[in-house]
Amino acid sequence: MTCVVALKKDNSILLGADSAASGNNRIVQRKDKKVFKRRGIGFGFAGSFRIGQLIKYQLKIPKRPANMYNEEYVFNCLLGDIIKLLRANKLVKKNMMDCNLLIAYSGQVYKVDSDFQIELVEDDYAAIGDGEDIALGALFALKDSEMTENEKAEIALKASSKYCTTVSEPFNYIEV
Repeated sequence: MTCVVALKKDNSILLGADSAASGNNRIVQRKDKKVFKRRGIGFGFAGSFRIGQLIKYQLKIPKRPANMYNEEYVFNCLLGDIIKLLRANKLVKKNMMDCNLLIAYSGQVYKVDSDFQIELVEDDYAAIGDGEDIALGALFALKDSEMTENEKAEIALKASSKYCTTVSEPFNYIEV
């Protein structure tokens, strides 16, 4: 269920997501968004809405120590605190969470898989969720076009909603 995309945009990152929640052979649109900002960090989630809600409303964003690189901060401090929060709420089973994340921090996109493995995204775009492959194909095809990142994100999400039964409008966007 879901499609979340991230596109680097000059000195910022655009995150976009659909509004679908699906399961048990049904799909509904939700008002609570799958992309949000906390203290200058962008988050997008695909999977458990409960995990997204905990990150949005309960995660205490750790301060980055002055002598720590951005990647080290995300890998050790930020993700470490996310894991602690999820464990405290009994949402980690066999070292896995029922969610994937995109984190936009300091001009870089980090993709967090369900086993908490972090990918430092090399391309100027990324996607997660059931519609990931469709969105990535669209973003790859559009990467050298003159379109804005907002237009590219819209096309990627529309393609995902057309060909993936668990992705649905309306789409929501934030810029970090």
